[in-house]
Amino acid sequence: MNQVAAQSPNWANQTIWTADNLNIMRGMNGASVDLIYLDPPFNSNADYAAPIGSEAAGAEFKDTWGLNDINLAWHGEIKHEHAGLYALLQATRQVHGDSMMSYLIYMAIRIMEMKRLLKPTGSIWLAHCTDTKMANWSSLILTMIREVGSILSSTWIMSIVATTYWSLSLTKKKMFFMADQLESL
Repeated sequence: MNQVAAQSPNWANQTIWTADNLNIMRGMNGASVDLIYLDPPFNSNADYAAPIGSEAAGAEFKDTWGLNDINLAWHGEIKHEHAGLYALLQATRQVHGDSMMSYLIYMAIRIMEMKRLLKPTGSIWLAHCTDTKMANWSSLILTMIREVGSILSSTWIMSIVATTYWSLSLTKKKMFFMADQLESL
């Protein structure tokens, strides 16, 4: 694997975006991020809505997955860049069905972009609270994409965070990026 030299960010430090994270990440310079905190959906097969009367009333998202939730071109991108991961996704469909495969494609294409964004010394922190099944799947995807044996393998941190104090409670269309001079955690 070729290491990419760190690039200057084409975005402001400590920015929070609230749109489809894949489109945002694809517009960012590569090798420009120090840390990505990833608190993805859990594939809980449930729909969520903020309580009526709360400040967030009307906010909602679904955490159910199907082929209509993904762009099938993403499957082709995965096949082209990570043949082993593509084979895993095909096997997952056979064993667990379209829902699980769709969720994993959704996650994999974004993790591929995150890898492109990370500086050579960058880290990904993965939070999956108490859902160990989805944490294991996401960790497996991270491991397959990071290319074991590469320099990146020693700099990626996969951290399962089980406390809500650290959880940002983001929906499947939102992600938080902190980058550039991290002063403290």
